[in-house]
Amino acid sequence: MAENTRLEELIPLYALGVLEGDELREAELLIREGSPQARDLLMQYENVASLLPYSAGGAAPDPRVRREIMKYARESALRRRPAQAQSFMERLRPYFFELSGALAAGVIVFLFVNNLSLRGTLREEKTVVGELNAKVSGQEEEIKSLRNLLAEKEGMVGGLEAKLASLEEITEFMEDQDIVLVRMERADPGIRAGGRVLWDKQEHDALLYCLDLPKAPPGKIYQWWVIVDGVPRSVGTFHVDSEGDSVVKIDSLAKFGRVDRIQMFLVTMEPDGGARKPSGSELLRGQSI
Repeated sequence: MAENTRLEELIPLYALGVLEGDELREAELLIREGSPQARDLLMQYENVASLLPYSAGGAAPDPRVRREIMKYARESALRRRPAQAQSFMERLRPYFFELSGALAAGVIVFLFVNNLSLRGTLREEKTVVGELNAKVSGQEEEIKSLRNLLAEKEGMVGGLEAKLASLEEITEFMEDQDIVLVRMERADPGIRAGGRVLWDKQEHDALLYCLDLPKAPPGKIYQWWVIVDGVPRSVGTFHVDSEGDSVVKIDSLAKFGRVDRIQMFLVTMEPDGGARKPSGSELLRGQSI
């Protein structure tokens, strides 16, 4: 970091040819060592310096500058050395030594002000980019939150629609004049569930609705039974919703045996897939009418 700062201090002055003594030797050493950053900075400032004459007014050159140019030309012709490629700034370095202090200082200030301005603009643009990225991230979080809320509401709507369908089914079932109700009592005092079996004595269709059953743990399911002549017959398995409610309908109890021999209805908790006979805890039971 310190070397970079020193480069930024020395290279502009070196490009202008105003360094002397130890600072000049230090700048030449940095460039000679082959630092890519030093070469890039030198090229940039030489390019800037090469444009300075085009921005200057039509001022007459100092007579000393003319004398130095002519002297340099005569000495070069007398020596007749092979031409060596020199940069524009190297060719003009003697002239910069003869510039007035005010002009040299103005050039240095011009370069440094432009450098600082570009750095400031870069920082501002980076800040704007950072703020835009933060806004995008915030909007993504908000969109994600809204999607989760939408999914939750859609789930609630689906649950309400299912509950409404169940209520409509119960209502339609109860409109039949031949319906009798079998009250399902708690067989387990540790729960507060209840329910009814709606039994159409004419068609022998039946509907079970349960309320406030606890959610079955993983690997378990509820099973509805009808006891005919002392033999339990499985009507079907079912799950409950988030509130512990469920509605199960069977089109005919006659398929399980003589309906006049039905003694009881049971609800038990069994392993997933159901059981051939009640093996789990008994939750609800109701005596046949």
